[in-house]
Amino acid sequence: FNVISKYSKADFISLNRSELNLEERNRHCKLEESIAHVSKKMSCPRILITQGKSGNIYFDANEGFVETPAFATQVLDRMGAGDAVISLSSLCAFQGAPKEVVGFIANAVASQAVATVGHRRSIEPVPLYKHINTLMK
Repeated sequence: FNVISKYSKADFISLNRSELNLEERNRHCKLEESIAHVSKKMSCPRILITQGKSGNIYFDANEGFVETPAFATQVLDRMGAGDAVISLSSLCAFQGAPKEVVGFIANAVASQAVATVGHRRSIEPVPLYKHINTLMK
C-alpha cells in the first residue's frame, strides 16, 4: 500500500487505475484530472495508467492525453503484466516516442504478458515484433 508520492520526483510513472485512486485517496475521481494532479505533484511529465480490459491512458505534459484500447484476447494471468508494461513503455517514453506509440507498445506487451500463466515465459523480442506487426495490419 505504498503510494507513488512516497518518492519526491519521477520522470515516468506507470500505475494501474486502482493505484492512481489510492494515490489520490478517491475512488470516484475523474481520470484525466487525477493524472494531471499527480503529474504536477510529482513533477513528472509522463504518466501511463493501465485500465485492464479498458486499455490505457498515457499523459505527456507536452503532447496531452491519448487512450489506447486493450489488445488482449485471452487473459490467463495478470501477474507481472505491470512489470512488463513499465519495462518497455518507460524505454519508449525515455526515447521521446510519440504518445500514441507509448500507449500502443504498452498494450501490445500487456496482451502478451496476460496470455502466459505466471512467469513461465518472458516477453521475447521476435514474438513481440510479430504480434505488433499483426496488430498493425
